[in-house]
Amino acid sequence: MSYEHVPPEKAFNNYRTKIYKGTQLIEKDDISMPWDFRSLKGNVLQRGVGGYTLCENCNNNTGSWYGSSYIDFVFQSFKILNNSKRISEKEESNFFGVYPLRIIKQIITMFFSINSPEFAVVHKDLVEFVFNKTKRYLDNNKYGLYIYYLSGEIFRHIGTCSILKIDKHLIRVVSELATMPLGFVLELDPKPEFKTAYNICDILSFANLYDYDEKKDIRLEIPLLESNIHLPLDYRTKEQIFKDRLKSELKNLLKRKNEKSNY
Repeated sequence: MSYEHVPPEKAFNNYRTKIYKGTQLIEKDDISMPWDFRSLKGNVLQRGVGGYTLCENCNNNTGSWYGSSYIDFVFQSFKILNNSKRISEKEESNFFGVYPLRIIKQIITMFFSINSPEFAVVHKDLVEFVFNKTKRYLDNNKYGLYIYYLSGEIFRHIGTCSILKIDKHLIRVVSELATMPLGFVLELDPKPEFKTAYNICDILSFANLYDYDEKKDIRLEIPLLESNIHLPLDYRTKEQIFKDRLKSELKNLLKRKNEKSNY
């Protein structure tokens, strides 16, 4: 296996980084705020975020086929963020001279790297899509792929997980990758409520409308979402998280008070 940067090294991923595993985050104390990791040791990566996730041949092929096109897309995204006073939910972003099919194939490649090997076994159509550089088409009833501009304190590499919304009896199965300046969500068996809830931008059309050598100017409506907690699909601001914590603590306090009064 060869070392695979996720995202690619030249896409602002060549600096010293400290990462925290899921087990460490679960054991984190309940006193500090979610973006405060001073109580955790973490693991320092000197070469940028990544790991030994792809064989050398696969790493070299996907990098040469898709890497530079994705890096250009990231650079344009970063420039848009820097030049915009404020990215609103409806603001349009214009990208010039990009290769949409190459971009989405690089994104799918990164999702292979942040998931377990079983992910490739289950989703053989995604394997074929990535390793056949000219292949088009992904089923939008089977997959959803969404993009957002990233703000906040925490980057996310979250493998496939299930989220249950008890009030709506709804289960979502997602994987999320978020490193400055972009975040991506891959949803399995996508539900339309996701795009409605976050007004998020669906880019699965990159796989279905364009050829490998097709260079296009494209316009996307990409929202700016915050990542201040390690949970997937949680885009609350720090202020919202703080208020929710106070409400939860007050609710527990009242509950304990009522329990004592009943004795």
